This record gives sequence, structure tokens and C-alpha cells, in this order.
Amino acid sequence: MKLNDTEKEFIKGVANFMKDADVASELTRIRHETGNNEKVTIDQVRKARYKMANHDETFEHLWRH
Repeated sequence: MKLNDTEKEFIKGVANFMKDADVASELTRIRHETGNNEKVTIDQVRKARYKMANHDETFEHLWRH
């Protein structure tokens, strides 16, 4: 299962102080509590974090005025 927008926002909020493995474990725990038994993998977290970083860099030139 893909990460939903809420999970992506969670990753964005904790990426600076949590390891990818810890984020994946926490999101998996939250999913289990809400009845979704699919695991979040470290790769899913890593890819989401990289996409966010690349997106920010893509528009960085617009903010430097």
C-alpha cells in the first residue's frame, strides 16, 4: 500500500530527528491501530523523504529573490 498524504506529512515533520527505520516502525504501529495490517517499509520512508527533498530543491531558485 502506498503512503497516504497524512503519512507523508508525518515523515516530513520528523525526518530531521528520527531514523527511517524508526519512522517506518511508528507508521506501521499507527496503521495497525487503525485496522490496516500492511507494513510501512524503510524504503517507502526513504523514497518519500528523497522526493520531498528533491521537490524543495527544484523550487529553491524561486525563493532566492
